[in-house]
Amino acid sequence: LYALAREKNVVLMEGIKTCYCPCFRKLLGIVMSGRIGAVRNIEACFTKLENPKSRELTDRQFGGSFRELGSYVLMPILKIFGLDYEDIRFESIDDENGIDQFTKVSLRYKTGFATATCGLGVKSDGRLLISGTTGYIVVPAPWWLMSYFEIHREDPNDIERYSEPYLGSGLRYEISELL
Repeated sequence: LYALAREKNVVLMEGIKTCYCPCFRKLLGIVMSGRIGAVRNIEACFTKLENPKSRELTDRQFGGSFRELGSYVLMPILKIFGLDYEDIRFESIDDENGIDQFTKVSLRYKTGFATATCGLGVKSDGRLLISGTTGYIVVPAPWWLMSYFEIHREDPNDIERYSEPYLGSGLRYEISELL
């Protein structure tokens, strides 16, 4: 797709607003700076209670929790750990029509692990957790509308708090990135 976009002289980008919001960019900067040490584990979860008659839960070709929400939960994992995973496993619970209602993806990297969980018709704590060798970052639910996160260390009183506004629906961040 990227090669075709270059050939046609057009821009190709994924429409995940979270990827372009100021708070997520700040979080990535902190992680990449080593402030929590070497990252060893990432857990990202996005679930919502969807109408059983919705396209997401009735379209056998394009529906399902992973097709609908998988790009969100994989995004922080791939941004931090990259594409060079050593092993990947998918586990899903399908409905009677064979459409996944709940999917857990486990990735093993040379230096860490990651879990991406998504569900439609299943509700869980939709947070993002990034565990490092000297601390961890937690982004409370709903992390994909990220405006706040915390860095925790061994001392339970040592908490750094960060916040950035998430304006509107996030479309302005996508447009800004496109421009």
